[in-house]
Amino acid sequence: MSKNLRIWTAAILLVIPAVLIYFIASTPLENAPPPEEPEQEAKVQSFPEDYDWIPLPDMDLKNPGNMYELPSLTTEAKNVLDLRSLSDHQVQVNGEDVTGKDSYPLTVETISDEDFITLTVDGKNHHIRTLPQGLSGYTVDNKGAEDGFYYFTYGDYIVKMNASGQIVYYKNLGTAYSFDFKLNTTEDGKKYYSYLVQNRTEEKVKVIGYQTTKAVIMDEHYRVVDEVDSLIPTDLVEPEPLENHDFLLLDLGHYVVSSYYAETVTNIPAHIQQKPGGANVMAAYLQEIKNQEVIWEWKSTEYPEFYEQSVEHNDFTNEHAAYADYMHFNAITVDPGDHHFVVSFRNLDSLVKLNRNTGEVMWILGGKGDQFGLTEEQQFRRQHKVSVLSDGSLLFFNNGNVLPVAPYPIVPEEDPLRKEQAETTIVKVRLDEENKQIESFESFPTGHFSATRGSVHMLDEDQNIVLIGWGSGENNEEHFTEVNLNTGEKLLTFYPHDEDLISYRVYKFAE
Repeated sequence: MSKNLRIWTAAILLVIPAVLIYFIASTPLENAPPPEEPEQEAKVQSFPEDYDWIPLPDMDLKNPGNMYELPSLTTEAKNVLDLRSLSDHQVQVNGEDVTGKDSYPLTVETISDEDFITLTVDGKNHHIRTLPQGLSGYTVDNKGAEDGFYYFTYGDYIVKMNASGQIVYYKNLGTAYSFDFKLNTTEDGKKYYSYLVQNRTEEKVKVIGYQTTKAVIMDEHYRVVDEVDSLIPTDLVEPEPLENHDFLLLDLGHYVVSSYYAETVTNIPAHIQQKPGGANVMAAYLQEIKNQEVIWEWKSTEYPEFYEQSVEHNDFTNEHAAYADYMHFNAITVDPGDHHFVVSFRNLDSLVKLNRNTGEVMWILGGKGDQFGLTEEQQFRRQHKVSVLSDGSLLFFNNGNVLPVAPYPIVPEEDPLRKEQAETTIVKVRLDEENKQIESFESFPTGHFSATRGSVHMLDEDQNIVLIGWGSGENNEEHFTEVNLNTGEKLLTFYPHDEDLISYRVYKFAE
């Protein structure tokens, strides 16, 4: 072999492995997992230092002895009082001199009718209730409920209360239209509180069961760390306030929100009686946002098959209501098994699974569009608050309406439906989703009826212990009840001081 040939052969032998290594490294493996996205810091709003300071009441400083209240208080963290309104006065809080300070971190041991805060201004004592009158007078009957904390809305307040009936946190939101106060725990163990609160007092559309709201997210010390007061605009929607039914916090800056849209549509099937030229309907809209970007959205009017599945508020002629609220979204949850969404639509009598990637309808349970062959005895009506249990079962609050609440359809006076007795039940059902079959179905009677709202939260799957929020509770004085579904034993009952107060939802968590 010549010297030049030996050189070329050696070069080729060196190059070929390098090319192969590059090719292999550059070719994606068919079964390789997708590359992980780099961790991004959550994009959330920033708030000034004094955003969560608690303002002092407007006091008559010349006349001591009056009793006052604070808009918020907790026994679990420092309560930062805003003292700036008393900057020109000598001030003590519970005997401690705070003159000249802008704020004061107050520690409160208990919140009760017997405990007060003494605010001394220029030598005169003024007293502040730890428990506002608007929260006083409730009754808690604990007959074996384990320790934990109940989260609920109560008049103008959001409230966290322990199993002994002692409030450990409250906040007056200035409106009875607050919803879904709860504790959220992220995958990495971080804790956040969240709630929805009315942010626009005028009705967007009259005689529709929605409120315009914003979502408020607080850290474990009750400091606001983010707020969501509008949808992010897309090709489907303009910026709009959220609505009140549900809010999912998956992580800080990662949320699932909802709204409703008044639309005139022309895609209703021709065999359905409708307004010529287009019917006015309420579109249900869901949006998943992460770091202020929309990563998934779904709008009901893009799926015309649902028009004929509606059972209430479905006058598409618009003769009985300006807009047909034919779907009425009221709950959403993530199925931990496949990470798709299970959604409740009250006016379909249906739970619907939506693909989290494509938005396609994966299945429908209940109502006219039922795909699982529910028997007449298994059918549910106007349900609320669905969740997925550890074995994949669905748990939900079946309001059980017989008559519509909406202005349409109209039930004649002589209709036998008017003589039927409505009852709310708690339903637990396990599905064979692939074959569209019912694997197991349980319905637990409650002896009560709630025509609107209401919730159920599973506390102990082994013993079947749940917490029921009674919603409108037409024939029930209880605000919420912890109960063993197997035995019917009531472990804890909360009675409000005013039976007209309505519990939208209630939760219980260990902390």
